[in-house]
Amino acid sequence: MTTLIQEKIAQAVEILNEQKIDAWLTFVRETSASGDPVLPLIYGHDLTWQSALIITSKGESFAILGHYEAETARQLNAYTTVIPYHEGIRGELLHTLERISPGKIAINYSKNDVHADGLSYGLYQVLLDYLEDTPWENRLVSAEKIMGALRSRKTREEVTRIR
Repeated sequence: MTTLIQEKIAQAVEILNEQKIDAWLTFVRETSASGDPVLPLIYGHDLTWQSALIITSKGESFAILGHYEAETARQLNAYTTVIPYHEGIRGELLHTLERISPGKIAINYSKNDVHADGLSYGLYQVLLDYLEDTPWENRLVSAEKIMGALRSRKTREEVTRIR
């Protein structure tokens, strides 16, 4: 049986291709304190350590998260690759970006839509520090249109729940 999270990730891949975006990076920390509004659709649980959920236009999906949270991510059966880390996310994040080599990377900020503006300014600065002197530091774009489409298009499971 396909879950809502699996359906939404598959739908996100379609949207990325429509919008010609190579990867969508949702970067979060301590989500019980200030969660990203898209997490219920693409993960469904809180995350504690810095975590990166990456969905690519090629259909790959990565959950890079603290090692204590890896089993929950695996049980979702929604991410093609679960990458736990022990001391810091930077190395695993950069290695993953190197592996997928994205041109455009959408991140969760928006000037217009609060539901697409989950990346705090402080965490944005952390992300920029991680990406400094890499090919990806100047490839970041807003995920506003991706998130708007993902919220407005209902999957089979969402239609069932609405009914």
